[in-house]
Amino acid sequence: MQELISEGKYQGLGAIFSASRASMYAFEKEYGGSGLVTNLEEDLINGISAFRKSEKEAYEVAGINYPFAVAA
Repeated sequence: MQELISEGKYQGLGAIFSASRASMYAFEKEYGGSGLVTNLEEDLINGISAFRKSEKEAYEVAGINYPFAVAA
């Protein structure tokens, strides 16, 4: 079952969220990282956390039930 945006200017549209560049290049400043390859693990964790937060907010704004659990 596909869930669609229920209201607003995007009503009736769906979306696929992707963070592949943010994951592959998490250490790069362009993607919010520190700029140091040696900090890759910490930058990746921070990038994933930021993505999950913004993804959840996007679902809420679109009026779609967020189907994933978010750790505190």
